[in-house]
Amino acid sequence: GALALDAALASGDDDAARAAAAALQPALDGAHGVARAAALLALAGWHVRDGDAAGADAAFRDALALARATGSPRDLRDAALGYADFLLARGDADAARATASLVDAYAADDFSISLLLARVAAASRDPERAARMRAQAKTLAGARRSAVLAEDAAVPGFVAAPSSDGDR
Repeated sequence: GALALDAALASGDDDAARAAAAALQPALDGAHGVARAAALLALAGWHVRDGDAAGADAAFRDALALARATGSPRDLRDAALGYADFLLARGDADAARATASLVDAYAADDFSISLLLARVAAASRDPERAARMRAQAKTLAGARRSAVLAEDAAVPGFVAAPSSDGDR
């Protein structure tokens, strides 16, 4: 189901992803709760890969609504991260900010949420918040400093957080 589609998407195997998406679609009708949200998120990822923005938007919206209604904070995190990233890629910083705000309370303990909030702030032209959230993400990344932070620092207009060790 959803795991097979996620694995195919991660491996870049479009044929396997297409087959997994086709197999997952009928199973979606019988899925409920967390399993349905996971399936919707996997399908949203397929729609993004396939260039179907409307399909991706609908799947992300449904997954987010389901996570808000029945999911755990982890389910909400997964749905909000995926949807906000999609919205940012589409250039809709306002909608991304609204979506990311749903998980803002968890940012102090979650690298991915902190990094998302930094990206949203940068896209919303809030350099002070972008710098604060990026610094928080860097702290959460710890000694294994993620390449994701370096990639974000290379994005034009992204505000790098001040660093006590001179490493940005």
